[in-house]
This record gives sequence, structure tokens and C-alpha cells, in this order.
Amino acid sequence: MARLLLADSSRRLTRERQVAIAASDAAFAEELAEREAQARQRQQNQRES
Repeated sequence: MARLLLADSSRRLTRERQVAIAASDAAFAEELAEREAQARQRQQNQRES
């Protein structure tokens, strides 16, 4: 019985870690996209000036 509870809690922890990693990856991707957009805007501004 204790082993079953341990397996369940470790599986839940793994799921929580997966969610945390996915959230971190999403935040990183969003920041990267924002930086790329800013870089494109700077290039566009340089071409126009």
C-alpha cells in the first residue's frame, strides 16, 4: 500500500514538473519572439533612416 502511494505521488510530481517545464518553455519562446520582433523593427528603422 505504501509503495502504491509513493508511486502515485512521484507520478504527480513528474506531472507537476512537466507543467512547470512547459510553462517555462512557453515564457522563453514568448520572450524570444518579442526580442526577434524588436530586432526586425530596429532593422526596418535603420533602413528607413
